[in-house]
Amino acid sequence: MKYFITLIFTLTTGYWQTTFAQCSFSVSNTSPCASEEVNFSVDSPTPGANYTWDLDEDGQSDLSGSSFSYSFPEMNTDSTYTVTLFEDGNACSTQDITALAVPDPSIGVPPGIVALVDNEIKACNGSSSFDLEIYNASSTFGDNASYTINWGDGTPAEDHDNSTFSNTSTISHTYNGLGYYTIFITATHQNGCVFTRNYTFYNGGNPSVGLAIPGNTVGLCAPATLDFPITNTEGNPPGTEYTVYISGEEVAHFTQEELPDIFTYTFLESSCGVTTSTGNYNNAFDIRIVASNPCNSSTATIEPIEVSEPPEPFFDVTQPAFSCAGAIYGFENNTTNISEVVAGNPSQCIDVLNPTWTISGTSGEDWNVVSGNLFGSNTIEIEFLNPGVYVIEMKLVSFACGPVSFSQEITIQEPPEAGAAIQIPGPGGNGNGGCTPLTIPFSNNSAGENLSFEWAISPGEGWSFVDSTHANSASPVVEFTEGGVYDIQLLVANSCAEVSWDTTLLMPGPPNIELAPIPDFCQSATLSFDSSSVQVQLNGLAAGSYNWSFPGGQPEASGNPFPENVQYDSAGTYTVILQLSNACGETTAQDTFTVQEPGPLAMPPDMVVCNSDAPFMLEADPPGGAWSGSGVSENGRFDPATASPGSHILQYSYGVGACSMAGSLTVTVLQATSVDAGPGQEVCSNEPAVPLNGTPAGGSWAASGNAVLSGNS
Repeated sequence: MKYFITLIFTLTTGYWQTTFAQCSFSVSNTSPCASEEVNFSVDSPTPGANYTWDLDEDGQSDLSGSSFSYSFPEMNTDSTYTVTLFEDGNACSTQDITALAVPDPSIGVPPGIVALVDNEIKACNGSSSFDLEIYNASSTFGDNASYTINWGDGTPAEDHDNSTFSNTSTISHTYNGLGYYTIFITATHQNGCVFTRNYTFYNGGNPSVGLAIPGNTVGLCAPATLDFPITNTEGNPPGTEYTVYISGEEVAHFTQEELPDIFTYTFLESSCGVTTSTGNYNNAFDIRIVASNPCNSSTATIEPIEVSEPPEPFFDVTQPAFSCAGAIYGFENNTTNISEVVAGNPSQCIDVLNPTWTISGTSGEDWNVVSGNLFGSNTIEIEFLNPGVYVIEMKLVSFACGPVSFSQEITIQEPPEAGAAIQIPGPGGNGNGGCTPLTIPFSNNSAGENLSFEWAISPGEGWSFVDSTHANSASPVVEFTEGGVYDIQLLVANSCAEVSWDTTLLMPGPPNIELAPIPDFCQSATLSFDSSSVQVQLNGLAAGSYNWSFPGGQPEASGNPFPENVQYDSAGTYTVILQLSNACGETTAQDTFTVQEPGPLAMPPDMVVCNSDAPFMLEADPPGGAWSGSGVSENGRFDPATASPGSHILQYSYGVGACSMAGSLTVTVLQATSVDAGPGQEVCSNEPAVPLNGTPAGGSWAASGNAVLSGNS
């Protein structure tokens, strides 16, 4: 089945028709005079609707809202406007508004000394009594019904018609004074529309003005305030205005009534780089006053005005690593804002001023100049010889602004002085009978600046820092847990030097006993003691009795400080004990030794190992001796890798004196061989035997599973 669709397009020419939605609007006046305000408002507007208006028939929205006021353009002929109202974008109502023609109240002046430009009239003969002539220049002359002229000088307004105010003859009015007047020309159209035009009339002449030089205008220092008397303005007509310019930039404006007798201006910046507005001078300002009115203008200028800015002195300090006697400091002039005008013909600007340096103290005694010159150098180096505070001053002399200066202080440090005080409590002062443990505060009396501290106490045992203090604390607190003699040292340092203070403290405590190690013996032993083998420190207190014990020896005890001829006749391990007391307590010291008995020595057999074998222990009898040789430690641990390939004779020793025994054994270390069985192969069970080729040759083969080996096959 087929469907046929016929499209019919109809074009109608000659008119177009708009379908309006339902709405209406009211107009306060459908025939207003052109430029008269007319009020528009929607009748019963729909809440939330958007209303727009087309006022000039161009199809575009001109205004929006449900009500507004509007003035149709000023026209000298009647004009009809179709106003369309849109509701939410849809045209819903239209009305025609006819704006009635308004009259043209234009005037003219005959050729002569009076000029009319736009709405401004001026007469510049300088006479205070002047007759102004005008004529009717209205473009709607034939449609005008009447005129009212207000001459603007307080005289009564004049009423005219086309016969008394013609476009072929003039009327005149006499003004008795100079200045501005506003003339109001009101024309009434035959349709009743009224229109007024204003004209400004100026009766005056060429103004005069002058500036008096206030004195010196060169060599000034910013901020520089100058007073410029304004002269020759007394006869200028009202309406004259005055504009003041500094180097072409407007800085003030006055009317004739506001004009001061003296204009005061403060120059805040340097004139360097500025050219006067006349072009006559460089590096200078000028001041210019212009008196002007509609007739003409006059100018007065003062130049040159040369202004310098005061420099902002500053110098940088290059500090050495340490600020001590002999230190060399560098000082560099880094003054900014040097903008100095040097008067001349022509004047010049400079941006460098050479400084003069002064340093407190005495040259040669307190400091020396290392480089540079105190009179003119921008960079100097000074060596300071003595500690102290020095003031370095840099002075600059500006031709215009005078001297300016900048100073800084530097401090040369004193070397430190070390000092301390340590007070040990007396007996019972610590609730412990004056014995250790004692907690002692160290008082640091060192003097100097930027100090660092380091405390050292010897020996390193028997004491510790407490109360969160440490070796670098200024005044640490130390707890001594053992009696004895302690050497105390305090190192005090700053960047200039390191000095020390030291003292020795004797801490009350139980005796300190040090027994020299007793050697081992063979078969028998005889012991005798003296001051070299028994060292006793009583820590400042009287000693009690010496109690020696020699278990297994003869005698078994002694009360002598240094017993002699103590006999041990049989093999074994023995202990020697010494007990000694003082007012702070008792101390026990002891040592153990062995009386050995000769016997046979059994060494392990010689052996062969690979250098890849793990380390192992060598065992000899009796055990406990000492091993030596390549690859073996004293306790008998042998490491083949350390020994390296080859034969090594290892020594073993045991016992002392006549009981001493020694033996040796040889350990041969072989280099482990790298073995390669060759690549893997796949064979069938019914195939002939497969030859096997491994490296190095001469090895033996082993197989797993059901493989059968026959030699190398």
